[in-house]
Amino acid sequence: TPQPHPKKVKPTPIHTGIHSTDEDYAKTLSLLRKRAQEMPPLPPSITGCNDKISLIEDGDNALLTDYFYYIMLQLSVCRLTEKDRKTRGGKRQDVAVGYGGLQCIHCATSPSARKFFWSNVDRLANSFAGIPDHVLTCKMCPKDVVEGLLVLKGRHNVQMSCLTRGSQKHFFRKMWKRLHEGDGAA
Repeated sequence: TPQPHPKKVKPTPIHTGIHSTDEDYAKTLSLLRKRAQEMPPLPPSITGCNDKISLIEDGDNALLTDYFYYIMLQLSVCRLTEKDRKTRGGKRQDVAVGYGGLQCIHCATSPSARKFFWSNVDRLANSFAGIPDHVLTCKMCPKDVVEGLLVLKGRHNVQMSCLTRGSQKHFFRKMWKRLHEGDGAA
């Protein structure tokens, strides 16, 4: 007799935002703010640069949702090294050593540190989703930070609808200029 086909299970998203009360949301913002302030800057031996470039500046929070703002605080500026060129399947062979990129602050000291390099700001804007995906699954990101980010993600779509059209892209352009001042590629 033929065997019945196994029932297909619809995969559930692993990064679903968490709905929260206003009070819980405020507590989460406070926790993430505190954790960001406690995070020491990465040393030049890790980032590959001596630059004191900040990815987020005063006023940038008006251009982003809370979720993206706090995702950005999980990143640091880095510069491409010769070692970086050999990773990611050789995709970075044509990128100049010293070129600015972003890296996860949580796994930056591990041998498999996650770094992001884009050829232009439009590619960054169009593929930004890979960054939150990494941060939310980074084995070295503290659990309370991941949970806090998921609470912020629960209001992300509503906050996006309240932002001025193009504000996120405006932020990416500003950040891109800051990021690439040190490598002459802005």
